[in-house]
Parts: sequence; C-alpha cells; structure tokens
Amino acid sequence: MKRPLLALSLLAVSAIAAAHDDDWCADAVDFSMGAAQNREIGYPLDIVVSSLDRNPGYYQRMFESLSVADMKQLTTRVYAQRWTRFQAALSVTESCEPQ
Repeated sequence: MKRPLLALSLLAVSAIAAAHDDDWCADAVDFSMGAAQNREIGYPLDIVVSSLDRNPGYYQRMFESLSVADMKQLTTRVYAQRWTRFQAALSVTESCEPQ
C-alpha cells in the first residue's frame, strides 16, 4: 500500500507544479484545505479517496476546475505530508503556477 501512496504523492507534486489557470489553483487550495481537515478529524486516506470514486459528480460541482484525478492526487499529498489546513493552503498556493 505504501508504494501507490508514494506514486500518487509524486504525481501530486507534478500536477500542482504544472501551469494552471487561476480557477484551478483556487479550487486546489480550497480542496486541499478540506482534505487536511478530513485528515485532522481522523478520516483514513482510503475512505476519503473512495468517496471521490463513489460520488465524483458532487465533488466536481464544488470544485469545477479539478478532475477526480487531481482531487485524488491532492488528497494523497495532504495525507503524505500530514498538512494542517493552513499548511495545505500555503503549500498549494506556493507551488501552483497560474498561467
């Protein structure tokens, strides 16, 4: 299980560092903060990721600029780095490169 987590974490780094429009970056910050809150509450990573698979339309209505794959990558990065909401906001903001 640790290898897929590491692989997704590495993908998340490249997804965030790639050039995106401002809306994608804003949605990524908001989504990452929510993922960090879920982590802090104690929800396991596999439960959070599986909820994205079970109801992708719900999440895509809330975060229109992100794909489900983006959300999975961001969630995995938040959990791997053990970010708080503030750390998630800061890290995604600093690494996102708006076009």
